[in-house]
Amino acid sequence: MPESERNSAGSRRKGEITTFYAPPPLPADGRVTLSGDQAHHAHTVCRFHKGDPITIVDGEGLAHFCEVIAITSERCVCRIFKTVKNWGEPPVSVDLASGLSKSTKFDWTCEKATELGASGVIPFLSEKSAIKLDDPAGAGRKVARYQRLVVAAMKQSLRSRLPRIADITTLPQVIAAFSSYHRVLLADATKGSAPFDRAAELAFSARKILLIVGPESGFSPAELEQMCASGAVPISLGPRRLRTETAAVAFLSRIMGLFEA
Repeated sequence: MPESERNSAGSRRKGEITTFYAPPPLPADGRVTLSGDQAHHAHTVCRFHKGDPITIVDGEGLAHFCEVIAITSERCVCRIFKTVKNWGEPPVSVDLASGLSKSTKFDWTCEKATELGASGVIPFLSEKSAIKLDDPAGAGRKVARYQRLVVAAMKQSLRSRLPRIADITTLPQVIAAFSSYHRVLLADATKGSAPFDRAAELAFSARKILLIVGPESGFSPAELEQMCASGAVPISLGPRRLRTETAAVAFLSRIMGLFEA
């Protein structure tokens, strides 16, 4: 591999359009092997060849800069020449708790949250949620689908850390976890919510943040009162009413912009 390519490891490579995913543990021989869908993607879709540079992430914050030494549609063996920690990751941990939406809208929320740098996504049900999940197996299938989507989004957005998709939970359980965050910010369009400038002031000194966006029908007054009493700060995202999936992306992108400008 050219020395110039080795020296550029840790930054974006010219022409790089995706990464590949190989979870830990890392073999002790300095090689990493892609198999299954990952090998097929490298060989058949991206058309990698022996000697090509390739970036493989482990989903836990490590990016391995490698050289392909053998490849078929079933197996791609790569030699690691450099490993970088937290490659493509923001300097702050931001989880998004979002009311579960209908159809495939939540798929989009998970995908875009990953692209924007979220550390995790927490789908929840609340009093006014339009979705009722009485089938644990069905809920598990939804979460498994969301996790597959964030793997693809992590690779496409050139991140090294795989966001956590929590099991579908309830708003009271989300509130019970407030104490594990430095700051909890709630997207709230009701009169009296603080302007976004206030969110910026509160978030900037925090390193672990929870953003909350309600379901399609919003929160009940009692839920809003309970969240605020538990430490959430209601924040306005502007004068227009946003759909829940739009609000999630707008809130997350504005918060991330404070740390990655």
